[in-house]
Amino acid sequence: MSFINRLHPLSHQQNLQVVEDQKNKKLVEDHQKLMKTLEISREKIEVETRYIRETSERLPATPEFVKRLNILY
Repeated sequence: MSFINRLHPLSHQQNLQVVEDQKNKKLVEDHQKLMKTLEISREKIEVETRYIRETSERLPATPEFVKRLNILY
């Protein structure tokens, strides 16, 4: 048994697989976070759109209304 194998009982291939698994796990976690952020953003846009629709039917185009409209489009 070589010196390196005694220090590191996992084979080089096993070590590479562990590193790859950790990277994949991190990518999955990052993807889940991004999807959650995307869902929150969609919900916010839906709320803003609903607000604009409801408000535009009742109020004149105030600076605040125009500002919100420009943010969406």
